[in-house]
Amino acid sequence: MTQESGNKLNIQDEELSYTVNQHSSQNIVDKRSSQNVDNKYIDTDPISYITDLIIQISKNITKGHGLSKKGVNSLFLFLLTGSLLYQYTQFPQTLIQFFKIYAVPLIFLFYSFIDILKNVPFVNTLYVAIFKESDFICTAITNNAVSLDDLERYLLSMFFTPQQFIDIIEYLIKNNQFSPKCQVNLVKNVSLYEIESINYIKDLMLNFNFTSQAICIFLSKMQTRLDFNYLDKLTEKYREFPTVLFLAGSLHLYKINEPNSLYKYGHECENNPPHFNYSRNEMFLFGIVISLVAVLIYIMYKYSSTSAPMIVNLSGDVSGNVSGPLSGLASGPLSVNMSISHNTFVILLSILVIYMLFTTLKSLYDMHSVQSIQKYLMDKDLDEDVVEYIVEELDSINYFHRSE
Repeated sequence: MTQESGNKLNIQDEELSYTVNQHSSQNIVDKRSSQNVDNKYIDTDPISYITDLIIQISKNITKGHGLSKKGVNSLFLFLLTGSLLYQYTQFPQTLIQFFKIYAVPLIFLFYSFIDILKNVPFVNTLYVAIFKESDFICTAITNNAVSLDDLERYLLSMFFTPQQFIDIIEYLIKNNQFSPKCQVNLVKNVSLYEIESINYIKDLMLNFNFTSQAICIFLSKMQTRLDFNYLDKLTEKYREFPTVLFLAGSLHLYKINEPNSLYKYGHECENNPPHFNYSRNEMFLFGIVISLVAVLIYIMYKYSSTSAPMIVNLSGDVSGNVSGPLSGLASGPLSVNMSISHNTFVILLSILVIYMLFTTLKSLYDMHSVQSIQKYLMDKDLDEDVVEYIVEELDSINYFHRSE
């Protein structure tokens, strides 16, 4: 990469000026007030919990990003179309008939299957080799033929080879387009962490002024994989940002024996997390959750004592000439009654309620963890605005919600 004397992109206005011994609280307040912080709430949509559960299971299987929401929707369509065809058509006797009848469900299944396999490095590499999608996107980016939204999305999710990453980044820096959002999405991209590209990024972070959030995400991704010589250079360059120092000690065991330092505080919060009693508000929220679950269990118990199945009626008119196993259903009026036994419904609802319970309790536990670390840092005589900034930035990089 051609080294330049200075960055064309001025990101200093967006960052916080801070030193461990002497800092400016007003700069931190201005920085935090300028950020767009999403409202945090507990999701009450049952379907989203099912979708999140499927995505999480697929993440555990692939040890990667798992299914996307499009992949989950495709899986839902496969289950819907496949179950309807299986229930209301004669099962095919030959393989050819099977593919004719179940062509549409199999397309949905194939899409979701490809969606999850694209997270496997070998399959992803093969996918790129066959379809050359990354070549097309890389050429479009370097020819300035994509919008800013598409650019940020590609940097987050598209699989690029190391050389393609290098070409794209050099182009963005040269044309003053390497924005803070592009930096953050870039370091989140799992395909960046190949040997060639990660060595390039490590050098670039010492020669280009990255944002604090991008550096923090990089430190969390490279957990325990950075040597102290490199950390010396990195923390010296970004010493103005307290969260960078906190994570260096937390995730890389860097200078943890240095007294009264953010390195030490980060290490203690990670390996010996502070414990504080739950507040009255937290106990009240726990009580509400448990009460709601008790009400739902009572409702399911009362429902299980009934014997009437749940019936869904689909009616309409279908016209046209259709042959094969569907010919009896596809001509004239259509009326389908789908019945779900009360036991099946109660089991499904119970699984959903249990999952929602654990998800909600996990969210409340994470909230308590945030407050505990905040109290711990406040006890270290750090400025209140600095502590709030560290906690907010840790939350923005998902520090409190990492899988064990």
